[in-house]
Amino acid sequence: MIGLATLNMNTGHGARSGFRDVVDRAALEENMAAVADVLAEKAPEVACLQEVDIEWRGTCRVNQAHWIAARAGYPFVHFCAHHASPLPGFARALLRKRDVVLTRNCGTAILSRRPFRETYQYTFGQTLTSSPALNYFAKLLNESKGYTFVVVEVRGARVGIMNVHLLNDIVFEILRALGRQVRGEIFARAWQVEKLIEHVRECVERGCP
Repeated sequence: MIGLATLNMNTGHGARSGFRDVVDRAALEENMAAVADVLAEKAPEVACLQEVDIEWRGTCRVNQAHWIAARAGYPFVHFCAHHASPLPGFARALLRKRDVVLTRNCGTAILSRRPFRETYQYTFGQTLTSSPALNYFAKLLNESKGYTFVVVEVRGARVGIMNVHLLNDIVFEILRALGRQVRGEIFARAWQVEKLIEHVRECVERGCP
């Protein structure tokens, strides 16, 4: 058995603030501290966090995964920026001081009190459609999510842990409203679950936990 916790932390915005809102440092740290203090009190061996910001202007350029891990006492962190800005460097520099999400790195993190034996990551929508323009549009709308996967050793046994953040269907719904079908329901969550099952099967074939 292993103690496990999971939480969507809304990028440190708290329950009442929107994803695109700018949050001041005091409010951000209060929200992150609430997460860290629960983890410190409950002391799960592994904590899975979704919607974690990494050094975005709107959340004070804080590496939220490491901030929470340090306060809660987790020495090991595995993070994947499922949404990493697709904009070229000069465009990110121009937009950095504005209230936008186009320069944002956001993803899932796994915090552990035990060392990782293996780490993996996967982002949904690496090839969302056959259209490069639509793929780019999806990424700009923050439509890249996915999962992180780690293997830890617990009392001599290897344990695999997957932290999943499913994509919402904003892009798919927009295209459907416009009467445009994109390879069926490629943006729908059912497709993402199929990818998860495919990965699990691959892991079983390779002898993963």
